[in-house]
Amino acid sequence: MQADRRFRFYRRYEELLGKKKRPLKFLLGLAYDLMLGYGYGITNCLVVTIGFISLFAYLMTGYTSLPNGAGALEHIYYSIVSFTTVGYGEVTTEQQYPIALMTTSVFLFLSVVWTAIVSAVVVKRLVN
Repeated sequence: MQADRRFRFYRRYEELLGKKKRPLKFLLGLAYDLMLGYGYGITNCLVVTIGFISLFAYLMTGYTSLPNGAGALEHIYYSIVSFTTVGYGEVTTEQQYPIALMTTSVFLFLSVVWTAIVSAVVVKRLVN
């Protein structure tokens, strides 16, 4: 695992400082390294997941069918239910806000992708 991390670190900076400079690929790789801990960081995945859920809860404040004055706990509940794709249906986005519908759609797509990535990280960690 340590050898793999060092090799990835070397390859990552080779893209920035090597003969073929690819700064976009370097930035995408750096984001991967930070978010997933070089593919081994279960803790990193947990922190990013909590960040996604919190950000979505913040963005959806005022756009859900919760009564006025609903607290942060209700918005976090809506985010977790959406993130896990359970979708109980008692809390939904307001139909009059198309931006809320688009935000929820993007969030749902990213949550499915993120769940697949985290599953791969957990399997990789268990195999090694």
